[in-house]
Amino acid sequence: ALRASVTGHLVLSTVHTNDAIATIARLEDLGVAPYLIATGVMAIINQRLIRKLCGYCKVKKVFNKNEVLELGVDENLLTKEHFEIYEPCGCEACNNTGFMGREAIIEILEVSHHIADLNSNSASSVELLKSAKESGMLSLKDDGHLKVLDGITSFSEIRRVVL
Repeated sequence: ALRASVTGHLVLSTVHTNDAIATIARLEDLGVAPYLIATGVMAIINQRLIRKLCGYCKVKKVFNKNEVLELGVDENLLTKEHFEIYEPCGCEACNNTGFMGREAIIEILEVSHHIADLNSNSASSVELLKSAKESGMLSLKDDGHLKVLDGITSFSEIRRVVL
């Protein structure tokens, strides 16, 4: 698949890993040379499905910025001082689960020249993640927290799915 990719073909594939960064190490474990990863991989996408809060019964709570930070949200995601955050409740419409429907949370690792260079120089997963986040990558947890701040899901659901 990577040989086809470096010859100009668009190849979509799946690899089972816990996060986008771990995919690089997994490809190397499978015997793929770092230079093939650098030239053949454009992006790695990781996704999970989360449950959406029921629109009929979700319960609103107001949190200040410090309280949200204590819950583990990255400060770079916070754009205001107070947040309306919802929790599941349960009603007849959602069979008393507090949730109705699903939504994806995603992380996209663009394999930039910098990421490729780091990988070729045997950088650790921690170093790769740090560089990717500095370049603007949102982790699954970050995307999940944005969905919480938008009232789509709850902190408990993100903890259940991501941690």
